[in-house]
Amino acid sequence: MITPIQFELVRSFEAVARTLRRLTNFTMMVSRIDILHGELITVDFNGTSDTVINHKLGRTARGWLIASKNQDCRLWQTASNASSLTLRTSDAGTTASLWVF
Repeated sequence: MITPIQFELVRSFEAVARTLRRLTNFTMMVSRIDILHGELITVDFNGTSDTVINHKLGRTARGWLIASKNQDCRLWQTASNASSLTLRTSDAGTTASLWVF
């Protein structure tokens, strides 16, 4: 026969198990968000020609965001592959921090 205390313990363990399953599912969902799996890279653009940036992601980058830049300018991508991005800037002397994901 199960005592009231044992019954409450079982209910508590079941609640903890449900919470852990939900947390596991949430963690798995968050781990699939591409933008979280990236690298912050600082790039010095010496001119307005193409600049190759090695990103070390081990895969083709899905995108990039400008985290900061030292001057008002435009940045755009001209090429990419599994190991690098090629970007160009509208203004020479630009230094930018990019989140590559």
